[in-house]
Amino acid sequence: MLEEVLKQEAKKIAKKYKIGENEVLEKLKAEGENTKEGKKEFKKLLKKVKKNIYYELRTYKRKEGHISILERDPYLEKLLSNIDGELKSAKSIIDVGGGMFPITFPFEKYPNINKYVWIDKDKTSYRKLKSKFGKMEKLVLFNHKVGEQPWSYYGENFDVALLLKFVPVISRQEKHLLKIVSEIPAKQIVITGNKEALTKRADIKYREDKIIRNFIAKTGRKITKSFDIGNEFGYVI
Repeated sequence: MLEEVLKQEAKKIAKKYKIGENEVLEKLKAEGENTKEGKKEFKKLLKKVKKNIYYELRTYKRKEGHISILERDPYLEKLLSNIDGELKSAKSIIDVGGGMFPITFPFEKYPNINKYVWIDKDKTSYRKLKSKFGKMEKLVLFNHKVGEQPWSYYGENFDVALLLKFVPVISRQEKHLLKIVSEIPAKQIVITGNKEALTKRADIKYREDKIIRNFIAKTGRKITKSFDIGNEFGYVI
């Protein structure tokens, strides 16, 4: 009886979150071993497991990358093909809130790029990239928050700025910094957002697109290209 109830709950949770039913069932069983009987305690168990799953899905997992990199991995080539022209003609790139993107970036494919500036406040990403690319002169890493230094500190007139899945995040967390981001010194800016929530199976494209379009309006720039791939969509302005 209990086994069947746990299976039903696992199915409900897996339908809502980006996780398999069997994995949820294992978590429920593991937590249930130390849970007292009763309806109230069972509700606490479900709440605890869902909370743990939520935070696990937002942390670093597998390989050397962040979950956002893992989500993009199956269609990385499609993303790059959509901005291939911009990258081929670029000599300098500034990647803001870049996370672990340099891990998957094909530097060898774009030999003209002689300066790739990465800025992110995440210490774990910084340490991993520093360890892997410490001797690569063209990749310059800054473990900084947006606004910690003026843009001129990192360089001037970048050919391309990458704001991959970044604008909606900073809009929710530190909206006052959007003005600074809109003034990034780059000839072209690549902006992307999520079509589906990071942890839940929920369509958020409309919400993310609205945030991005409002940001584009702040920059005073025009959209020159749009693309839609996998769980990501974006614009070049």
